[in-house]
Amino acid sequence: MMYYIEEWIRKGGRATLLAAPLLLASLVAEAASSTSEGQQDGFECPNFPEATISLSYGSRYKDDSKSRSELDAEANAAVNKALGPSDRFIQILARLADKAQKKTAQRDDIVRCAIDGIAHWAEADSFSEIDSLTANLSYASRVGGIAIAYAQFKALIPKVQAEPVEEVTTVGQLQLLDKSDLADTDEEPQAVATEEGDGQPESDSLAEKKPVLLPEEYRESTKTIEHWLAKLGASIIHFWETDGPPMASKGNLRAWAALAVIQIGLTVDNEDYIEWGLESHRVILDTIDPDGSLPMEMRRGKYALHYQLHAVAPLVTATAMLEEANKRNPKLYMDRLMMAAKFSLRAIEKPQLVEEKTDKPQTVKSGLLEQKKYQIAWLEPLLALEEDPQLDATIDDLRPLRNSKLGGNMTLRFHNVKNDSQETDKNDQ
Repeated sequence: MMYYIEEWIRKGGRATLLAAPLLLASLVAEAASSTSEGQQDGFECPNFPEATISLSYGSRYKDDSKSRSELDAEANAAVNKALGPSDRFIQILARLADKAQKKTAQRDDIVRCAIDGIAHWAEADSFSEIDSLTANLSYASRVGGIAIAYAQFKALIPKVQAEPVEEVTTVGQLQLLDKSDLADTDEEPQAVATEEGDGQPESDSLAEKKPVLLPEEYRESTKTIEHWLAKLGASIIHFWETDGPPMASKGNLRAWAALAVIQIGLTVDNEDYIEWGLESHRVILDTIDPDGSLPMEMRRGKYALHYQLHAVAPLVTATAMLEEANKRNPKLYMDRLMMAAKFSLRAIEKPQLVEEKTDKPQTVKSGLLEQKKYQIAWLEPLLALEEDPQLDATIDDLRPLRNSKLGGNMTLRFHNVKNDSQETDKNDQ
């Protein structure tokens, strides 16, 4: 660069000499700008929350609230604080899973980042100390969120020789790890965290997946993760088979546990886990009323419709995941699931259907377009199970629909893959 400046000075005289510093400054600024833009185009691994090892808390609801419909503000805050790190972890993983699908140029770095984060939680033996019944009732949805995100990263990694999961003992048809007796307190239904919106996927076709090449240490990390997930799956099953309260065992919390176990079963190729999840669906759907309402949720007073939706979401999502693997319950239960989903949609439009059952005004607003996106993200797997052009068109303006505990961007996962329609994501961060 100095050669050119000297040549300009020789040819152009004093005027060129005076202009040279400005030219040099301009060139330096341009180079800096280019470097900055290049850095902005790169990927920076986020900071993950510290691993959650133990959970022990009571119900969100007042002790004298038999229907679990009156929140205790202090208890609710304590539960949110305890679950905060795992909820943030799931939200970060869901974002990374979405980004890994769409950003092929950054895919290797994104997947390595996510594997490192999940491996850290696995190595710390996260969720190994669940010391209250209410914690046991609610932590499985967090396990499910992690497992679903991990499955999306794993799908981008070329398959290697499968390794056996951690040794387990056999109880009946299920493989279970030994687990100490759990404390017994009252049931604690789960509140749903608000999900932020996300943009539409970029132009990269999901059908053209760029495989991720990982160093050997990352493959060891995936083994660690899957052993940990298998252990958690066994613990979840053990709890529900031995200490799960009878009413909770037929409601939304069992549905979330089934989602977690089903995803783990699909990930580690454990048919017993998958069958337990399907059996859980049957137990829940055996309670269904002729109109499609779920009695265990209808007893929740003003939150009845909220919890009907909260039960249907994991049931529908797990069923769509199983359909992808050519696994399903008998037609009777598929029909019952659709009954529950369709009642939910009718009740969203007309909450009076639930108010007539509960004698309580519902917390869910009237109208599908009035719902928060995370509350209706399960409509994407529902449409993957059964076409409904009118419903599809109705929610189109709301897309993409996201819920981190269900797997992140559900539009990207179910709708765009099915329709092979890719649009540019102008809002992706």
